[in-house]
Amino acid sequence: MAFGGSGKKGAGGTTKASSKAKREAKSKGDDDKKTAKQEDKPSRPKVLEQIKKKVANVKIGIKCKGIILAASADLIGAEGQINTTLVPLTFEPLPLGTIKPTGWLRDQLQLMGDGLAGHEHDFYNYVANSSWFGGDQEYSNLNEGFPYWFNGLVPLAYGSDDARLKSRPIRLLKQSFVYNSVMAGLVSSSSLKQTALGQVQLSQPCRTSPNSCIACWQTTTLAYIAHPGDELTSDGTAWGQVRSQDMIITLRWLYEHHPGNQSQILLNNMQYLHSEGLNWEDCIVTSDNYPFEHGVNVGQGLKAPAVIRRFTHNDSLVQTAYDGVNWTMTYHGGSHRSVIADERLVSLAPYSGAELCTSVESMYSLSYLYQALGTNYYADRAEHIAFNGLPVMLTPDWWARQYIAQENIPYAEALTETPFYNTNAWGQTYGLEPNYPCFGTNGLAHALLSPASVKAALSSGNVSITCNTAYPFLDTLGYTISANEPFSFYVRVPAWAGSGSRVAINAGTSTALSPDVETGLHLFNISKGVTAITYTLESSIRTEARENDTIAVYKGAILYTLEVTHTNTSTLPKPYNSPTTYFPSDYAPAQSKDWQYQNTSAWSYAIDPSALVYVGPSSTVADYGLENPIWSPGAPPGYIMAPGCLIDWPMAFDGSVPGYPPTGGARKCLGVGDVAQLKLVPYASAKTGMAELPVISLNGSSS
Repeated sequence: MAFGGSGKKGAGGTTKASSKAKREAKSKGDDDKKTAKQEDKPSRPKVLEQIKKKVANVKIGIKCKGIILAASADLIGAEGQINTTLVPLTFEPLPLGTIKPTGWLRDQLQLMGDGLAGHEHDFYNYVANSSWFGGDQEYSNLNEGFPYWFNGLVPLAYGSDDARLKSRPIRLLKQSFVYNSVMAGLVSSSSLKQTALGQVQLSQPCRTSPNSCIACWQTTTLAYIAHPGDELTSDGTAWGQVRSQDMIITLRWLYEHHPGNQSQILLNNMQYLHSEGLNWEDCIVTSDNYPFEHGVNVGQGLKAPAVIRRFTHNDSLVQTAYDGVNWTMTYHGGSHRSVIADERLVSLAPYSGAELCTSVESMYSLSYLYQALGTNYYADRAEHIAFNGLPVMLTPDWWARQYIAQENIPYAEALTETPFYNTNAWGQTYGLEPNYPCFGTNGLAHALLSPASVKAALSSGNVSITCNTAYPFLDTLGYTISANEPFSFYVRVPAWAGSGSRVAINAGTSTALSPDVETGLHLFNISKGVTAITYTLESSIRTEARENDTIAVYKGAILYTLEVTHTNTSTLPKPYNSPTTYFPSDYAPAQSKDWQYQNTSAWSYAIDPSALVYVGPSSTVADYGLENPIWSPGAPPGYIMAPGCLIDWPMAFDGSVPGYPPTGGARKCLGVGDVAQLKLVPYASAKTGMAELPVISLNGSSS
C-alpha cells in the first residue's frame, strides 16, 4: 500500500574552495535568500478587504471543469512529432484519501497534524504572513514558503482525514487565488505553478466528494502558462530549469485526467519544459553543472528520466534512471539511504549529513520511480528513507526538526566549527528553523508496506483491504480482504527478505513466496467473500561496508545505531539568520522550542560484527501494540547487542565532530580485556548515536 506526498525547499550556495571562500559563499547565499522587494504594492489592509469581498463570491462544490492553458507554436519551436500517448505507469496510484493509515502510521500522521505541520499557518511568518496573501514575509525571492507548506498540507489533511486540516487548503487556495487576481502584475502568473502539486491532490477528492473542493476552473485554473516570448531561463541558480520535471508531472496528471480540449497544448508544454530545462538525463552522463550538485535538486531529479520517458517513449531512460540512482547512492548515499549533501553533494563521511528536505524529495522520487518503472530496488530505498532518514530528523512530537542529520551524531549541539559546506553551526540541533527554512516536515511518507486500510472499485467489483502490522519494527503483516468478486492481489517482497518468508491463507499451511523478479510482487488470487492472509517476512542481521573500515548494521528495513544516551536543554525558537536572538515568547505555540542534546555516555566504540545478536519481543503478531510516539528513545521493539571496545577516535573540525576513526594497526582497544556489550537501537529513535562503526576483532586486531 502506498502514500504519496512531499515538502520542498529552495536553494542555497555555489561552490567551495577554502574556509574563507566557504564563509564568503555562505554570506552571499544568505544575501541571496533575503526577501525580494515588492515595489508599488497597495497597503495590506486595502488588499485584504478586496480579498474578503472576492473570496465570498468564490463558490464551493462546483463540478470540476477542464484546465485552461495557453501555448504558442512559435514558443514551442520545431520539436518534431510529439507522441499523443503516454507510457503508462507500472502502478497507477489510488486517489488521495482512498487509503486510510492505521496503527503506528495513523499515530504519526496525528502527531504531524498536531505539530508544526498542522500549525504553521497559525504563526509561522513564511506561511501566515506570506506574500501570497498580501504579507511581506519571504525567505527568498522565489516566494516558495507557502506553496511548499501547502503542497504537503493537502496529503496530510486527506491522508489523516482530519476535519480541521481539510478545511484549510480550500480556504487558503481561494484567498491566494483572489489575491493574485487583485494583484495581477505583482505576482507573476507563472508562479501559480508552485502550488500545482497541492492543487492536483486537492482535485482528487472531487471524484467522490465534489462538495469538498473548489471548482477546478477557479482554483487549479492555471497550471502553467506559456506566452509567446517567454523563456525558461536561469534565475541565477537555475532552480526552475533543473526542477522542471516536477511541473511535467502535474501537466501529465491534467493530460490524463482533466485534459478538456487542450491535450495538444499540454503535450507542447511538457515538451517545452523539457527542451528548455536543465535535463537530468544529460547530467547523469556528462554534466558537472552546479544545479545538478545541489542536494535537494538531486533528490527531485532522481525521478526525471522516468518522468521524461512517459512522453518521449525513449526506453533508454530506464537504464539512465537506474544509473542515476545507483551512482548517486554509491558516491553520495548515506547508510540511512538518503543523499549526503550540505547543501552541495559531498563525500561519504558520516559527519557530512543529509538535509531533511533532501530526504523527503529523494523518498518521493524513489516512490515515483517504483510507480513508473516497477523495479523493486526503488521501493526498498524509499522504505529505508521513510523508516530511517526521515524520522531521525524530527522530535517525537513533530514540533522540532533538524536541518541536517549525520549518521554519526553523539550529540546535537551548536558547533564551534562545522564540517558543512553551507549549513550554520546550529544545523544539527532540533528546532523551528535551525538553518535555512525547510517545509519537509509536511511530507507524507511513502510506505509501501504499512498499517492501512483501503476501499476500491475494481473492474471486477468492490474490494476492501485492511492491513494490521507493526512493520517495519516486526515482520508479520495480517490482511483481511472482502471482495464481492474474485480479483488479483499483490504484496511486495523486499529484496532483503530471506527464503524463509512465508504466507498463509485463512489460517492454512504456510507456503513459500514466489515474487516477480523485477517488481518484487507476490500474487494472490483472491476469492469472492472474506479472505485472511498472514504474511511473514524473514529478516536477519546484515552489515554494509562503509568508509574507513566501518560498517552499518541493518535488520529488515531498519538501520541500527549505537545508543548514546543524552540530556537536553531548550530555548525559545531562533531565526535561522540570527541565531543569537530569539523570537518573542508569544510568537509560536509553547510546544515550539529549539533543542540541544548533550551526550551522557561514551560513543568512541568499535564493534566485532561476528557476534551480533538480535533481541526481540516474545510476540511478533501482526497486531502487536507499539508505543506512541514510536520514534522516541526506547520505544521501538527489538535491538541488537554487539561486543565492542573503546578506541582512540580523534575529533575533527576544531573538536566539533567525530572525525575518521583510526585504521589498520592504529585501531586498538583502550585497555586489556575491556570488552563491552553494546546496545544498537533503531536509528531514527535514538536522535544521538553512531550508525557507522569501526570494525575490530576481539583478539585486538582490526578486521
